[in-house]
Amino acid sequence: MALIVFLCFLPALSSQFTNWDDEMNLTKNLGYRGLSVSHLKWMFTDLHGHYIPLTWLTFGVDFVLWGMNPAGYHLTSLLLHTANVVLCYFWLSALLQDAPCAQSPSSTAARQRGAAVVGALFYGIHPLRVESVVWVTERRDVLSGLFFMLTLLAYLRMQRAPAAGQQRRRWHRWSVLCFLLCLLSKSIGMMLPLVLLVMDVYPLGRLSAARAKADRPVRTLLVEKTPFFVLTALAAVVTIVAQRAIGAMGAMPLRDALEQPGYRLAFYAWKTLVPVRLSPVYPFAVSTGRIELKYIACALAVAGASVALVHLRHRWPDGLAAWLGHLFLIAPVIGFLQVGPHFAADRNTYFAALPWSAVVAGAGVRWGRRVLYPVVAALAAFCILTFQQSRVWTDSLTLWNHALALDPTAEIALNDRGLAREQKGDAKGALADYDTLLGINPNNAGGHINRGNARTTLGNLRGAVADYDAAIAIKPLALDAYNGRGVARGALGDQDGAIADYNVALQINPRYMETYNNRGQARAMKGDIAGAMADFAEALRIDPRAVKVYSNRGQVRGGQGDLDGAIADATAALALDPRLADAYNDRGIAWARKGDGSKALADFDRALGLQPRLAKAYNNRGLFRALHDDLDGGLADYDKAVECDSAYADPLSNRGAVRAQKGDLAGAAVDFERALKLAPAGWPQRRLVESLLLRARGGR
Repeated sequence: MALIVFLCFLPALSSQFTNWDDEMNLTKNLGYRGLSVSHLKWMFTDLHGHYIPLTWLTFGVDFVLWGMNPAGYHLTSLLLHTANVVLCYFWLSALLQDAPCAQSPSSTAARQRGAAVVGALFYGIHPLRVESVVWVTERRDVLSGLFFMLTLLAYLRMQRAPAAGQQRRRWHRWSVLCFLLCLLSKSIGMMLPLVLLVMDVYPLGRLSAARAKADRPVRTLLVEKTPFFVLTALAAVVTIVAQRAIGAMGAMPLRDALEQPGYRLAFYAWKTLVPVRLSPVYPFAVSTGRIELKYIACALAVAGASVALVHLRHRWPDGLAAWLGHLFLIAPVIGFLQVGPHFAADRNTYFAALPWSAVVAGAGVRWGRRVLYPVVAALAAFCILTFQQSRVWTDSLTLWNHALALDPTAEIALNDRGLAREQKGDAKGALADYDTLLGINPNNAGGHINRGNARTTLGNLRGAVADYDAAIAIKPLALDAYNGRGVARGALGDQDGAIADYNVALQINPRYMETYNNRGQARAMKGDIAGAMADFAEALRIDPRAVKVYSNRGQVRGGQGDLDGAIADATAALALDPRLADAYNDRGIAWARKGDGSKALADFDRALGLQPRLAKAYNNRGLFRALHDDLDGGLADYDKAVECDSAYADPLSNRGAVRAQKGDLAGAAVDFERALKLAPAGWPQRRLVESLLLRARGGR
């Protein structure tokens, strides 16, 4: 059974991190990277969206074991899910021993085991599990699921122990502890106490037994749930605080609050029965105010199914018990409060699908081969669908291409595919996605901000400023718009305008590290080195692990001749991120200026080993080689720098100087001409290159 599960999700092991929260949580987050006291403190105090200290702890272990290799993170998640499926088998086996259907003459131990295997696989390899298992960010589902299953198993052991005995109390404490660990992994299982009450009624029959025995009053069943309900209440409060901290939770308009629950329940039921066209995002749309047939039809279907199950409760109690368990487990995301930009998510079924696995197992015991054969056929189809759906999560582009194939108007998918294209260096492709997004919704402030960022990358700085202006008009407190406009203005030479934008951004959020960093750079450009250093210091006070700040401060220090300070900052950046090629490049420059050629070349080599197309590292290494009489080595590096970035003026001018030195005046003149055309208006080398061009032409 474990092998089947592992093979179904095998594509996960070759998947990358995606920009669907993996970037924010993992690839750009330094807080979890280690198991030191400071790392543990961060894990247990972070309230950004979710309170998941135990999940962060597993990520910390992953980092120690695998570094930033995504295969290791995927392997951990897959092993956890496989363990959950095995635990699901033991849970179903225990339930089937107590279920009334197991008392029939046709129910054998072998049939019960077979039914438990089929039920566990129905849960474990269902395509709806893919999002929780293959999306690294959703490690919180599979880890929480591990403790959820252990809670259920400990609870079953408790209810089988002698009443009022030490063994019973011990298993009760274990079940409460496992539930606490479940909530510390993710709070989605907070409704478990209600599920335990359902289990008490059916299939355990504890409620009827309690009524029949004076020494086990009904009150006892409720009292033993008190610790569970206390933990649920605490988890609910923490979750609301964490979600509101990122602005992800909002009150639902009354009409939506009435329409959404039935619609979402019907949606999840349909996807459980027909798990096709699964998407990473199902966008939530606020009600238009018109009566829509789909909402009425779904509400009637849910109500009708509920009435039918109540009516059949004596003939088929499994159905009603599973329906109630499903309702309780999925209630936090059913639509009474809106959390996030989606109305549904595959991951929301990770716990809520467990009752249906019990239904499948119970049906296998009741009706044997008549049920098991068609279910096994369905499981074979699930294997194929799950394998294919796992491949959807290969990388960000594959993920969002899939989402847009299902819904070409999905704004989130267009936005995030644009971001993925930018990360791949395809700024023009990203711009096309943002254009499409803003054509669908011109009032999408985030789309304007991202298009402004893409335009900045492409050099269309005035167009970028226009986009940031539009974003601010839509959302006056759009922090990233002010920050981005400051960057664009600074690139246009308007450092005063840039600083003004950064000042506004810091009024909106006085603890926005990125803005302090950017303002520090702008102040340095204006010659206000003291102000720049103060901004860098404040940025590091807010986030002592901000790699970019160390890197930028090191560059400013190097420019001011503080070579030891530049080396110290670059070294601090590399201690936090050993794969930061820019920091090796900057430190190489400082070593070269200090006259330590071996260390300079070693750092340039490391930078290029990490980022083989880093043009400025080739340029700097070429400059060092040329200055130390290795003209051929310098020329080769300049050639490579121009190949990597044909719009980079510095290696062209440097190559021209080497060519002139080697007597190739015609080649030198061509390089100087190209450099002068490409260089920005304030290029410091312009006058020198103009004079070198005149000499080269005169020499010809």
